[in-house]
Amino acid sequence: MSSGPISQRRPGVAKKISSSELTRYRLRMECTGDGELIAWALRGIAFEITEEDAFLPQSDGFHFKPTWDVGMSFWTQRHITAAMLRWLLNEFIDCHIAVESLALYSEYTADRIELEPNQHCFPPPALTVAKVRGNLLAYAEYLNSQQSRALDGALRMEEKRGEQMRPSC
Repeated sequence: MSSGPISQRRPGVAKKISSSELTRYRLRMECTGDGELIAWALRGIAFEITEEDAFLPQSDGFHFKPTWDVGMSFWTQRHITAAMLRWLLNEFIDCHIAVESLALYSEYTADRIELEPNQHCFPPPALTVAKVRGNLLAYAEYLNSQQSRALDGALRMEEKRGEQMRPSC
């Protein structure tokens, strides 16, 4: 990343954030669905969310351990700590690998910690929680609209299939 500022866009406001005010994190997840959920949830809190390999190169010459896991990295403002991110991620159903593997980018190993919520998790500010909650509701609305589109398409195909099977006389 360049050392220049990053623009954080809010409706009607563009706030410049210098790179010295940012922290980069990395984690791994069981599937791309977890990655999509986390990316939606952290909108406006995390920046430059990027897919990464889940595992680091191995010393034995193999590039990566075989796995279905996917990796992700992102930047946050420095006041959003790993403990706060773990608290947020720990609220998501079945995202335990993301919670347990989250680390500073420079310290990432892909290993999972044995999560002790009282030790590793700390609630973020109420505004941050509200932002993530709003993002999750928007994601649910998006998924609902996608489900409706898929169902409508399937129903149309079924109707056309029924029309094709009717005798024409």
